[in-house]
Amino acid sequence: MDDEDEEDPFDVFGDDDSDSDNDNDAEQVVTSKESMEFARSLVDATNEKISHPKSESGRSTAIVSTPVSSSERNDNNDCQDRQLEDLSYLKAWENKWPDPMYKGEILLVSPLPVGGGRGYVATTPIAPGTLVLVESPMMTWPDEQIGKKLGMVSVKHLIEHPNASKIVDDLEDFYPTKEQVDRYNGNEDGTMEIGSDEYEQIPKMIQFLKSELASSAKGEESGEPNSKEKDQELLDLVELSKTLHIRSRDNTELTEIDIIRLLLVLRYNGLESGVYRHVAMLNHDDYPNCAKFLPTGGKTFSEVRTTRRVQPGESLTISYLPRVVSHASRRKVLWEQHRFDIGVKHLKGERYKMETIASSLPPSPIQGVADETLTDRIELATEELEKMQAEIEASLHLTSAATSAQTFETVKALEQTALELYKEAGEQLQNLNHILLIPILILHMDICALVLRDSSLSNSVQLGVISRQVVSAYHLLPLQKLLLGADHFDIARTTLDLADSVSQLLSRSAKTLYNLNFPSMDSFAAWSTFEHETRKEHNRIKALYPHDVEKHINV
Repeated sequence: MDDEDEEDPFDVFGDDDSDSDNDNDAEQVVTSKESMEFARSLVDATNEKISHPKSESGRSTAIVSTPVSSSERNDNNDCQDRQLEDLSYLKAWENKWPDPMYKGEILLVSPLPVGGGRGYVATTPIAPGTLVLVESPMMTWPDEQIGKKLGMVSVKHLIEHPNASKIVDDLEDFYPTKEQVDRYNGNEDGTMEIGSDEYEQIPKMIQFLKSELASSAKGEESGEPNSKEKDQELLDLVELSKTLHIRSRDNTELTEIDIIRLLLVLRYNGLESGVYRHVAMLNHDDYPNCAKFLPTGGKTFSEVRTTRRVQPGESLTISYLPRVVSHASRRKVLWEQHRFDIGVKHLKGERYKMETIASSLPPSPIQGVADETLTDRIELATEELEKMQAEIEASLHLTSAATSAQTFETVKALEQTALELYKEAGEQLQNLNHILLIPILILHMDICALVLRDSSLSNSVQLGVISRQVVSAYHLLPLQKLLLGADHFDIARTTLDLADSVSQLLSRSAKTLYNLNFPSMDSFAAWSTFEHETRKEHNRIKALYPHDVEKHINV
């Protein structure tokens, strides 16, 4: 697998820079006619890729409308709506796995009333930012697998791995375990009793994968499943395991059902950077208390750090999803990829409100909702604009000065489009605190940063862009705190961006800040105090995430 940049808690903080130029006569930003026309074309391109039929009222449900020119920290968020269970009765789960490179004051226990029945819990109070786990993957993904749905190519890669015997042995304990699958496989005639949870999950997982393997092998001419081809692929992998002497823990040869189970295990337990033993024991939570960071700088190991205060007996959790999406999308993806249903009982208080549309929680696709929903369209529109932003940013490193000028016009138009997406999403959701506004606001701030790289911008245009950064960051912060907690490293990035933007406007045009009409923020002193407190909060969170991994491991 190719090296990847670390999703590092420290890289998000950026440089602590500010502009000291002075200008007390800032003008409103004036977007060029060409930029606005291009913004309209971006809107059209985005909406063309998204199904948006007319509503019953006849109003278009396109999520991005055509843009028009425009002249305290809360510690309660850390444990909001969480009821700490008494898990003192749990005992350590014994296994023969190698120890991780580092393990903090945590314990792998079973049975656990979440996930696959096992997981890590804290044994002492753990502060936010604490390193709790360092581990290298037992297997990374083959190059042929990158960018594709995880398939048999990864099972083949596993069987051919130099340490395949040990990995296959350890994976017998991963959900769905070999024991569970074997019990189901011997229970198809109903003669063996299995637990209700297994009865619900294991058969569905096996049958789903068998159906998928069959449908993926359809002949191009007949359209019928080419069962012989897929059967042969399974048989070839079974023969490969025999040739390489890869056997089950009980010393029996691998079977076709073992190969299918290995694929299930890789899908349900694998992460972007590979397959881990101990990291895989961290269960999913929509509001996790830990984050896993990708290997970086030539390192092969991943770090897991807490992002909230964790109490003794509390499960350590991460999010299995790479981006912020709606509850309906989370529920669908987790069901399809990991075969468990998160349900709705955990949605309470303000977090429930963050998911509602017009004060109601929309149904999940796994409840039989077939048509594309409003949240689907917002997520698709956001992803399309994110792709455009990423492509433009990459092109700026490769283009000439003349081409860059054209590119920056595109960036300006894209910023207007992001603003319209935010406006339309809020109106159609009828909820200005909806979770889907978070990635839109982050996108807008990132695009503003690109716009400001244009050295040809006039002073008034620069001030206008910076002021819009302030507005987006100001709206983003409370939403992030509700979702992530007050000590998450993403909050540090937003507070730094906000403090830096305010600092620039204070030094260049305080009038621009006054014109934002924020409550009780109509004086230089008020904004200076705000900037100081915001930067202080950034420094507080940054200090929670030290570069201390080398102190805990021998590398």
